[in-house]
Amino acid sequence: MIKHCVIKISKPITYISNNSLKKGTYPERFKYLLVKPIHKKGNESDVTNYRTISLLIVFSRILETVMRNRLN
Repeated sequence: MIKHCVIKISKPITYISNNSLKKGTYPERFKYLLVKPIHKKGNESDVTNYRTISLLIVFSRILETVMRNRLN
């Protein structure tokens, strides 16, 4: 969905990226993530049979990519 509205969101993302790099801070709203336990195999009641995945906000990934590219 974001790819379809890239023209409209590119200026705000650019502003947020530039501001973040200039101030040396990371936006608080981008720090939220959802941690989901995924069952691997075996007994479902055993906690060690799960692994976790972290689902980040899409804009957080975009900002991280922008920062990585600028730093490289």
